[in-house]
Amino acid sequence: MGVHPSYFESFNDTARYCPAYSHPDHAKLLPAAELGTAIAALGITRDTCVIVYGAGRIVPMTAARVAWALMYAGVREVRILDGGFTAWVAGGNPVADDLSPPLPSAGFGAAVPARPDYLATADDVAAVVEGKNPRGLLVDVRSREEYDGTNTNTYPFFSKAGHIPGAVWMGDWTGLVNGAEDTFAPLPALKERWTALGIEPGREIIFYCGTGWRSAIAFWLARLMGYPAVKNYDGGFFDWSWNAARPVSTLLRRG
Repeated sequence: MGVHPSYFESFNDTARYCPAYSHPDHAKLLPAAELGTAIAALGITRDTCVIVYGAGRIVPMTAARVAWALMYAGVREVRILDGGFTAWVAGGNPVADDLSPPLPSAGFGAAVPARPDYLATADDVAAVVEGKNPRGLLVDVRSREEYDGTNTNTYPFFSKAGHIPGAVWMGDWTGLVNGAEDTFAPLPALKERWTALGIEPGREIIFYCGTGWRSAIAFWLARLMGYPAVKNYDGGFFDWSWNAARPVSTLLRRG
């Protein structure tokens, strides 16, 4: 089946698909009940083995965003096809042109979300910023220019530039992927780089980007590497900076 990567944010309201955001809530997942309905409409239940793959631009990002949404909802077995549709075709595998809609399931089969610990809210982020969660660590996966506030043109709906105070800059998010191959970066080298920056399994790590898509890649890879406590900040810097009372910094911090 094929779905738009913004499907779990807007269901069938295509007018709100990325980048047509006019409010941070448009960049967040659907409310719990609606998310469960949207997933069941695809014929998916908590016990369905779902293999996610992408096509087009930045394949690992779109696939990871969808995979993270399914994991947060509570699908027990979610996988991503590394390399996406391009790799599948290049491998000489069969391709279908059947556009028939999926058969909806009777329901998701469990309360949604089953894994609320996979999603960070603004309150979770504020707890780290204010020192109320000493185990927490904010990790910014955006470009250097987005982090330090010198690039103000990445998102036309942003009103501020910079980063959340205290966040570690992981390095440009492109280090998470092999762009030319639509694959994820090798895990050993990534783990070594994260460790040098203090991004370690013993911390409660909150990854964020502009609207929670690129940070979904970091979430996915962290789970593959066995990090036990990782979250994706849904809404990202868009959500944080929307509130004028929340502080924003441009000072570089790397670990």
